[in-house]
Amino acid sequence: MKHPAREKRKQQVIDIYNTRYPNITIADIEKETGHSYRTIYRYLNEVGLPLPLKKVTQTDMDKVRRAHQLYDKHQNKAKVGRIMGVSPRQIGRYLEISIE
Repeated sequence: MKHPAREKRKQQVIDIYNTRYPNITIADIEKETGHSYRTIYRYLNEVGLPLPLKKVTQTDMDKVRRAHQLYDKHQNKAKVGRIMGVSPRQIGRYLEISIE
């Protein structure tokens, strides 16, 4: 049994998607409709629409270089993280990037 309210919400998501694809993300639809990311993903997947890609953030190479310099000096990810205002885990990610 189909629920009319659910079908209306689903159609709202599909309409927004169709009018703005490919320049829209699920997060954009989430802000507009108030529906959860998971619900929007499910609605789009149910009707076979290609899912929008997540926006990829570009790594700031200045931060990567600074992390490498500070790590060379201090040899401690936690200390470098405190200095830069990011987590030690993020420092580890920066250190995995080559700065040739």
